[in-house]
This record gives sequence, C-alpha cells and structure tokens, in this order.
Amino acid sequence: MSTESQTTKKIAVKERTPAKPAAAETDSANPLRRAALIVVAVTILLFALSIVMERLTPSSSQAVVQAYVVRMAPEVAGRVIDVDVADNARVDAGQVLFRIDPRPFEIAVAEAQAEVEQLTAGDLAAVPRDPAWSYSLASLALACYHLGDAGTGAALLWRVKSNAVLPVEKRYSDGSFASHIYPGTKARRNDTEGIEVRVIEYTLAAEEADTDTDDGPAECTYRLITTITDPAAAPAAELAQLYTQRWEIETAFDELKTHQRGPGLVLRSKMPDGVIQEVYGYLCVHYAIRWLIHSAATDYGHDPDRLSFIRSLRAARRTTASHPGFSP
Repeated sequence: MSTESQTTKKIAVKERTPAKPAAAETDSANPLRRAALIVVAVTILLFALSIVMERLTPSSSQAVVQAYVVRMAPEVAGRVIDVDVADNARVDAGQVLFRIDPRPFEIAVAEAQAEVEQLTAGDLAAVPRDPAWSYSLASLALACYHLGDAGTGAALLWRVKSNAVLPVEKRYSDGSFASHIYPGTKARRNDTEGIEVRVIEYTLAAEEADTDTDDGPAECTYRLITTITDPAAAPAAELAQLYTQRWEIETAFDELKTHQRGPGLVLRSKMPDGVIQEVYGYLCVHYAIRWLIHSAATDYGHDPDRLSFIRSLRAARRTTASHPGFSP
C-alpha cells in the first residue's frame, strides 16, 4: 500500500512539472519586447534630435524677427567719401563710421576768414552785395563792435532791409539821417549798447539798378547804413555810387556762375589739369561776351555796365547754334 502511494506521488510529481512549454513561450515573446524597446528608443532619439535641430535651424510659417535699429545722421550734410565699417560688424562708442568730404567746409572757412581779413583791413564796403539780400542789424552791430574793439579804423557801408527800424534822430543836408542800431531787442528796449550810424536811402529805376532781369520797368529801393557819421567826410551820393561800383566784381561772379555756367551744373573734369582748363574756358567765354558788350556800347555811346549780360549771352548762344561748324 505504501509502495503504491509512493509510486502514485512520483507519477503526480512528474505530471505536475512540465516546464519546457513555458520556456518556449518566453523565447517567443522576447523578439516583440526587443522590437518595442527599439521603437521607443528611436522615438526618444528623434524627439531629442528635433529639439536640437529646432534650436540650431528654427523653422516656422509664423515667425517674427525683432532687432534694435539705430538710425544715425551727421550734424552736417555732405558727400560720403569713406566708410570705415562693414555690414553686421560690431562698433564701439566713439568709433568713426564714415567720413564726409571736408573740402566744401574748408572752402567756406577760408572765405569767412578772407572776409574777416578784408573787414579788418579798413575796407569801406567789405561785405558781399546782393540786391535781394541784406544783413541783419544785430550782425552789423556785432561787426561794428568788434571792428571798434580791434582799433583798425575800418568803416562799414552796409545794405539793410527797407523795413528795419531805424528812427530818424537827425536829418542831414545830403538827405541822409542819423540813427542807432542795437545788437538785440533787449538792448534796443533798454537803449544800451547802441551804435551810432548814418542811413542813406535812394531809389533807382530798373535800368539803372545793379539788377539784370527781363521784367518791365520797376524801381529798386536801396537803404544803406554806414559808420561814417560825418556827411562831409562821405556824402550820401558818393556812398551810393561807391556801393554800386565796389561790388561790380560780384555782378561778374553772378554772370559767370549763375547765368553762363548755370546754377545746376558743376565742373565735369575730375583731374586738376582738366579743372583748370575748364575754368579758363569759362573765363574766356565770359571775357568774349563782355568784349562784345563793350564794343556795342562804345559804338552807340552808352555805358557798357547798362547793357544786359543775360540778353547778350542769349544772343551769343543763338549765334553759336546757327553756326555749328565755326571753329573757335
């Protein structure tokens, strides 16, 4: 009985322990698990790679780029001749970015210095003349003050606006009158720092005035002030004639630069020798036109200054256009 029970237990144990089929199932499940792990790892890798690439090369259909733009402008206008920076370059405070052609400013400074030297040299009418332009009374007062301070003995003859406030303090026999000018409104109101001047007023017809226009008959009123307060030392008629004659060279410059050459044209030459040649060409043409004016005026007994340069220039241009084969 005991032998049979032991045999039955051994058979039951043998039937209860078949482990080989479970091992086969585990071996068949490992490839699927391995594939799933591979898919998860690849997904994580692609996600990480997308984040890195998004930072390195961002791409979007709705992107906005923002940047600080600093606009720069020089205090003076001019032609840029040199740029010292490159695109997208880093610049520091105080660094020179570009250079403007300094020659026009150097010429302006030289002209101003020449006018100052002319004033301090004792010239009577040492200011540029322009029929449509006049200096302010404050500028004149300042010039008179500096010239008096310098002790040069220079006298001024100046044209001012016809509406300038110049009260008549004393009338002279030659038609001029005494008055005072002030460097500013406050000085005028307080009657301080006034400078004694003499005022000369006269009117010229259009053909007698130093203007050259094609308009009809008109009158041009001149109002001059001078620091020569004694009418006997400089009568009004003499100063009026002096003002016109003194600045005939300015009229010649206007003829040459504004009418003959044209206000919108510049010298075409780029080399110094070419510039000199072109300037001499303009001067020769101006001399030739002025010679024609002098010849015509002399033949008819008129003053060459009274003949219109503009009309003579147009006549010369018409003649040149009608004879294109004429050799200079």
